[in-house]
Order: sequence, then structure tokens, then C-alpha cells
Amino acid sequence: MYVSSLYSGSCHDYEILKQCFTAQDDWFKRFIVRLDLGFQGFADLYKCEKVFIPFKRKRVKKGCSNELSEQQKQMNKQQAQQRVSIEHSIGGMKR
Repeated sequence: MYVSSLYSGSCHDYEILKQCFTAQDDWFKRFIVRLDLGFQGFADLYKCEKVFIPFKRKRVKKGCSNELSEQQKQMNKQQAQQRVSIEHSIGGMKR
């Protein structure tokens, strides 16, 4: 298991991931990866077996609708349930 160095202050998780795991080394090639919205662009940089990233509402002009469809909302909810259970398991190991 790989543990990164300690980062003090404000440092985004995606930036830490890019520093620890370079894109050209194919770290995630054989894995199914579940991420939150903070990792937008991950699928463009890293090769994976499968990537699950939630849908994000688009930025639109004032007065226009930017709501997600019911299907997108449902998929986001399913992904979040699976991701949160994994995150809780990892937190339990840290304790």
C-alpha cells in the first residue's frame, strides 16, 4: 500500500494524486476507479479498466436550466452509495 507524504495547508486531493501517480506509468490500468467530483479530468489523464465519476451540472447563463435528468441523479446516488461505503472502510482501517 502506498501512503503519500504529509501535505500542510490547502492542497487538493487530485493534485496530490497527480504528484504521487504519474499518468505515463499506467498505475490504474487494471482497476475500476470510483471518484467524486473533485477528480474531473481523471479519465482523460489515466488509463483505467472503468472509471465512475458523477455527473456535474453544467454552468449556464442566468435564467437557463442546468438541472440533471432523473437518470443522471439516480446514477449519481448509486455511485455515491458505493463510494461512501468504501471511504468508510478505509477510515475504519486508519483508526
